[in-house]
Order: sequence, then C-alpha cells, then structure tokens
Amino acid sequence: MFKNYLLVALRIIDRQRMYSALNIVGLAIGMAAFLLIALYTQFELSFDRYHDNAERIYRIVRDGRTLTPPPLGPALQDNFDEVEAVARIIQDENTLVSRGDKHFLEKNFYWAGPDIFKIFSLEFVHGSEATALAEPSSIVISESTARKYFADANPVGQNLNIDDSRDFRVTGVFADMPANSHFIMDVMAPYLDYFRGTDLDITSWNSNYTYTYFLLRKDADPRALERSIHEVIEIPLLEKFNVPKPWPDNFYFAQPITDIHLKSHREQEISVNNDIGYVLLFASIAVLVLFIACINYVNLTTARSARRGREVGMRKVVGASRMQLVQQFMGESFFLVLLALALTLVIVNLALPAFADLVERPLSMAAMLEPKFLLVLVATLVLVALLAGGYPAVSISGFKPVKMLKGSLVRSGGGKALRNVLVLFQFSVTIALFICTLTVNRQLEFVNGYDVGYSKDNIINLRIRDRSIRTNIDTVKAELMQHPGVLSVAASHRLPNDIDGFTSRALDPRFPQQETAIYYNTADYDFIDLYDIQIVQGRNFSRDQVSDAQGVFLVNEAAVRTGSWDIPLEQTMEHWSGETGP
Repeated sequence: MFKNYLLVALRIIDRQRMYSALNIVGLAIGMAAFLLIALYTQFELSFDRYHDNAERIYRIVRDGRTLTPPPLGPALQDNFDEVEAVARIIQDENTLVSRGDKHFLEKNFYWAGPDIFKIFSLEFVHGSEATALAEPSSIVISESTARKYFADANPVGQNLNIDDSRDFRVTGVFADMPANSHFIMDVMAPYLDYFRGTDLDITSWNSNYTYTYFLLRKDADPRALERSIHEVIEIPLLEKFNVPKPWPDNFYFAQPITDIHLKSHREQEISVNNDIGYVLLFASIAVLVLFIACINYVNLTTARSARRGREVGMRKVVGASRMQLVQQFMGESFFLVLLALALTLVIVNLALPAFADLVERPLSMAAMLEPKFLLVLVATLVLVALLAGGYPAVSISGFKPVKMLKGSLVRSGGGKALRNVLVLFQFSVTIALFICTLTVNRQLEFVNGYDVGYSKDNIINLRIRDRSIRTNIDTVKAELMQHPGVLSVAASHRLPNDIDGFTSRALDPRFPQQETAIYYNTADYDFIDLYDIQIVQGRNFSRDQVSDAQGVFLVNEAAVRTGSWDIPLEQTMEHWSGETGP
C-alpha cells in the first residue's frame, strides 16, 4: 500500500510540475525562515547553560546596578552556609599585555579570585585549576590568547607583562569560553593583585567596582538567602552609614546566571545583553511565516481539488474507504514536505552566513544536530504536514463518487468560507509583517541620521596605554598637529558615546536624598572643539583660566533638567574624588 501511495504521489508531481514546484518552494521558504529564526532563538536561550552547575550559579546585584563592594564576597562566604563558593571579578578592558615585541590591548581581561573555577565550568588545556590563580603574579589565559603570544608552544611557566609595569607567570591555559556566555574571559590575573597595583581599599564598602558571583548549595533557597543578607549585612551597613529609616526591604538581590543575558538590564552590565521580549517577538514571526506557508499550500491544493475528483470517484467505486483516501492524501503531503525540507536545508545552508552576520551571532548548521533542535525539526516536519495536508485530505476524500464520475463538483459553503478566512488571514499577516518591516527600516534610517549632538565623521580614535605617552600627551598632540592631514587633536578618558564611569549625586535641591547617577568623562581643553559639541550656556574649558585646572565641569541639558536648575552656571557639584566646580 505504501508503495502504491508513493507511486501515485510521484505521478502527481510529474503531471503537475508547476503546481508541485510552487507548493514545494513555498513550504521550503517558509520552513527556511522558521529554522533560521529557530537557530537564533536556540542560541539566545542557551546562554550560560553549558556550566555544570548553571542552575545554582547566581550573581549578587544591587537595585538597578550590577557592581558591588569588594568586601561583599567574603561576607557572603563567612556568614552563610548556603553559599558553597564565591568569586569576585573586576573587569579591566583594554589592558596592555606584552611579550617581547608582541603588544595587544586585551579587551577580555579580568582580575578574579581562585574560586572562580569552582563556579564556572572552564576546561584546562595546560596547568591545573586547583593552583591556577593561587599564587601572586600568576596569570591564566585562553587557548586563542596562548596562540597569539606563544604560537603552539606550552606557555606554562612563561611570563607576560601587564600594562608595561609588572610581569606575571602563566600557570594555566583554558579552552576558549563559548560564545553563548554573558561575558568572555581571555586573560585572568589574581583578584588580590589588582589592589597591589592601586591605592584602592579592598575592605571599603563605599566603592562598587566588583562583580560578585556565588555557587548556591543544592536545595538552598535563593530568596531566603536574600532575606538573610538583608538582616546580616544590609541593616548593619545602613546603620553604619546613617541611612534614615524606613529602610528598603532588600538592597542586594541574587540573580540567576541563566537570566542575565535576556532578563538583566541594569547599569554597568559586564557586557551587552539581549531582551527576552525581542527573542519572543522573533519566535512569533517565525511561527507566523511558517503558518502562512501552510495556508498557501492548503489554498493551492483545494483550488485544484476538482482535478482529483474523478480519481477519488473511481477509488471509491472500487471499494476504497474514506480513511484510505485520507491516508493517501496525507502521504502525498508528507512526501511533498520531505522534498520541501531537503530544499529548506539547502536554503538555510546558503543563507546562514548572511543571517548570522545580520544578527551578529556565530550560528552554524552544526547546532541543528543537537538533540533538542532535532526534536524541534521533526516536530516541525510533522506539524507542517498535518497543517498543510490535513484539511485538503479530509475535504477531497469527502467527494461523492457519483457526482465526481459525472464531472459535477459542488463545493460546500462551509469550505468556501474556510478558504476565504485562510486567505484573509494570510494577506492580513503578510501586510502586517510588511508594515513592521517598513517601520523598522524607517527607525534605522532615523537612528543613523539622528543628530547625536557631536561630530563623529573623520575622527580616528587611538587607545593609549603606554604611561610615558600618557604623561607627555601634550608633546604627542603637538607632534600629531605637524601632520598636514590632522586638523585637531584631543585627549579624553572615553569617547562621547562610550562613557561608563559615573558618580551619584543629589542634583535637585528640593529632594536632597534623591541621588542621580551622573555619567562623566574626563577630557582636555580641545575635546569640545574636536567633536564640535555646541555649548548653549557658559564657555568651554580654557587654558587662560587658571582656575579651570582646579576643577570645573561642563554638564549637558539633561542634567540641568534633572536638577531643575534655573541658573545652572551657579551650581556646584562634587566629584567622588573630591573635586568641585560649577
């Protein structure tokens, strides 16, 4: 029977080539779009789940912020049995790492405690995780970083220089962290060594520059731990710093590591996160596109149902039951869907590199071989076959044999109504997606052409880590100005669109307890002119004003509005370093 169904399906495809091609290509395009978005969705939902103890790893965050004080980690370890291990991490972007004549600014440089290997699953290629960061001036690097400095040689025991000032001995090499990590580490140095090179106080609760992760013991309740943190740590701190009552219920929160990439949007995230809402939106679009492809198949099949009328009549006359006819037409549907799937895989393979570039994710066909994705693929195949072939099979198999043999086909009003609804739905969704596409395109055009308040054309950014250059920056600027192609040179800690340092101050005098995070940049006298930033009140920094070197500020209009300042030039602000100025 199966062989007979297959032969009939092949004859139908051969006789109705254009119709079959339209059905196959339509389904293939719909399934290809679905699978591409499914690959993206799978990747986004997989972040940080590769760790062996992913469900027990948490990050301590503050209300609205991710950075915490250095003493918080030891306080968690010492006071709570529920905490199995704690790792403190300091991100140090663009750290200069050197070996001989090789110098690189390492973007993924971190200062970390040795317990980080008890929390995160990092596979060591050379060395041992038990001793990797146990000694001062030790350093651990990723495989790709090791090849960059040492080629194929084993780097354990060799030295790397940090910031042109200190030598660190390589004690381990770990496999590159997967791309589906909410942060990537390429170089790790001991957390305590960070403080040996600075004047920062590791015991201070006033400063927040550490990411704190911990491993929760099995069967422990993270919400109960939060309540204990409030009683044991937060309340004494609030009393110590004379914070007026009523106190907030919780200041520190335990955030699951698996929630960070899609559900965390706090200040100073360790890296750029995505949003679960966008992922769900893309997934919904994928389902709609697939549904439209199925509707298109149904409409094409039912529109040509009259051509199968005589066949249905003859089969019923010779004794075929309706169930057998349904099985035949469903078999044809499955066969067409299988052909469409083969074409789908070809389309996905060809389109995946461009799609991966578009969504900026390292997507690959290999991900489709994972058990969960294979299950999705099989479920999609069955679902499409049932959706696309179910209604035509039931509808065509219900034709009356006498009328079919006479050549008179009377379509039911219910069937026409259903087809009209399907067509209406198909066009409605298509128009809605088209409008959304145009809207997004206009939004992108608006963003690209929006006046951001400064000039960004023909400006080259050079990151300077060499201390001798930084201490003689005026001499360097003078040399650069000798080049005929250079019109202006300025020095600043950050670019105008990449400012991450902030200080909290009460701007509005009417609400002295209401602090605002003020993001700031440090820049020289030529910064405003170089970026062509318009000053609407007051003046720029001036070398002729001796007092400018003692501490003055330029603020933007947003800060003025936040502070409700009628006369902003008479306001005074204090920086965390103690400098003040209008």
